[in-house]
Amino acid sequence: MVQDEIKVGTNCALRPRPVDTPTEVQILAASPRGGSWKIHHLAGDQAGLEEWVPSRMLLCPWSSLPRVLKDEESDQYLADTAEVVDRVTGHAVNLVLVDASGESSEVGILNRPYECVLTGAAATRLWTRAGLPGTVTRAGVGTYLDRHDRVHLPAAQGYRMVRAFASSEPETVLRYLAEVESNLEAEGMIPGERWHHEYLREQSPALALARSSAGHETEVQNLRRKIEGLIGMVERAAVELERAGSVAAARRLRRELRGQ
Repeated sequence: MVQDEIKVGTNCALRPRPVDTPTEVQILAASPRGGSWKIHHLAGDQAGLEEWVPSRMLLCPWSSLPRVLKDEESDQYLADTAEVVDRVTGHAVNLVLVDASGESSEVGILNRPYECVLTGAAATRLWTRAGLPGTVTRAGVGTYLDRHDRVHLPAAQGYRMVRAFASSEPETVLRYLAEVESNLEAEGMIPGERWHHEYLREQSPALALARSSAGHETEVQNLRRKIEGLIGMVERAAVELERAGSVAAARRLRRELRGQ
């Protein structure tokens, strides 16, 4: 329970253990040292009893109990059904959805590798920017919107959003990834800061995965085709110069094309 929600005089849900059924209590006083509260039991076998309990036993304000229990049920269902993603994929999701997108208020994939958590407003913006159909709250089995207006996605659906977003805004993603790599390279050249290069090596798989989501390989292939086309144009121009009698100009053009 968020400590700011516990106030003297309010009614709260007491749950000593996760398996226990919450009971209603009234908060009478706070410990001067913090961390515990004096409560008055309002129901059950202990109705009328007053005692001190640690903060961890207070689940939420009594009025919020239905929504809290619903969130717990949704969270358990997501944990039971969602696929766990590896560290590299999780980091790629954070690189694109949290960092490259500019939505730095996001939570992303942290210590629960089956889940991607996004603030509701930002999740909706990202979903729209990615050009995905429908709504983000129906992104996949197990997706839910909690009482704090945060969207909980299966991690695999988070990666699906990454691919769609990177495909929709490849320049946004590629520019950010290039900046990350450039900064780490530069910082690693500073005496005593070589660890930045080691960190870059550790992050390379996630950076590569995020880059591939933005169609980097396709972009490289397109650039190669354009370069080949330009080379062909220059060669044809050299031939036309030879036919026009400008042999020296044609040779000079070919030497410049070869970088000589």
